[in-house]
Amino acid sequence: MVMFIQDLAAEYPTVEYLEVGRSVEGRPLLALIFSVRPAQMVKQYHKSILKIRRSRNRTKRHKEFRHKKRTNKKKKNTKTFVFIEAGIHAREWISPAVATNLAQQLADAGKKFLRRVTVVIAPMANPDGYEFSHTTDRMWRKNRRETSNPECKGVDLNRNWAMAWGSSGSSSDPCSQTYRGSAAFSEPETTALRDLALTWMDEISLFLSLHSYGNFVLHPWSYSVAPSSKERQLKKLGKRIRNHLKRNGYREFRGGQTGDVLYEASGTSEDYMHNAGVKYAYTIELPRYSFILDPSNIVPLSKAVWRTLVCTIGLIAKNESVLAFCKKKIVKVQLKNGQTVSGWFDKNLPLDEAEQLIMERYNTTERNTVKYDGKRNLFLYDLR
Repeated sequence: MVMFIQDLAAEYPTVEYLEVGRSVEGRPLLALIFSVRPAQMVKQYHKSILKIRRSRNRTKRHKEFRHKKRTNKKKKNTKTFVFIEAGIHAREWISPAVATNLAQQLADAGKKFLRRVTVVIAPMANPDGYEFSHTTDRMWRKNRRETSNPECKGVDLNRNWAMAWGSSGSSSDPCSQTYRGSAAFSEPETTALRDLALTWMDEISLFLSLHSYGNFVLHPWSYSVAPSSKERQLKKLGKRIRNHLKRNGYREFRGGQTGDVLYEASGTSEDYMHNAGVKYAYTIELPRYSFILDPSNIVPLSKAVWRTLVCTIGLIAKNESVLAFCKKKIVKVQLKNGQTVSGWFDKNLPLDEAEQLIMERYNTTERNTVKYDGKRNLFLYDLR
């Protein structure tokens, strides 16, 4: 997974990766940036981290650094900004699998799409637990923190966020699957994700936390059955997300407020992001009814989530040029010289016709340039 992230950033001009921290056991915590100018965003992140650290140094008397809520001031031509977190629970293998597939799709989407959308993905929030679930205990959930009980390791990273930390739906017992840790953001994994989000908190339009299992599209609050002040908007968009999943073959998704339709859970990333000002914050519990899925599920589910994400971005943007991508698909072709080119086409266009159009168009364009055919909705670029 680390190699995939690094290679993606090396191959595509619209992709950069960040090491945002190190896990308890010292593994890199990585995030991918998809943007027309990803290198500029990397600089923004490093500048933001310096400010955050200086602020914490000035407020040592406080147990927790408290950031200001976003202003929600509307900016002209503001792009839709999506933040996706996956793999926070180690045993939920389908979560990082879908996230890495989304990453590949976003890389292939090219500048035409990314002029309107910016996406940041943290595809593996809990690398220590993920590794342990492969080598030792397939059902491991938490990270690998040493606790006050030598026989019980690990903190539930989705009970370690500051919003309502320590209340219902979490445990103070280190042996519990929902052990919340010694304090909010006691873990380097959650601290890294928080600081990454804080860099662009004023811009984030949509937050998705990918989990499994259960076929749910859930929204805040998790910690309470009391509704969010944005309940109406959250329910409306949540329903449309479920409808798109249904159209792509996953008919059994249910939705609603986490604390009401599933169970109460405090200290979650969903609640933290929503409380920080992200109106559209969701947890998606991916299918089906087990943590263990046959690998054949990965590609069809990932395609359904990708198509749903593209259409959801269009709904949030409320812009015809962005909504238009919902009716299109990405087609990739590898040429004889090894170069890979891709384009957006109408979903109903047969694959072989789309590939032929790419080949014909490539033969009439110069290499290393971006071209757009308005009639066929096709753009090409040299990925090398």
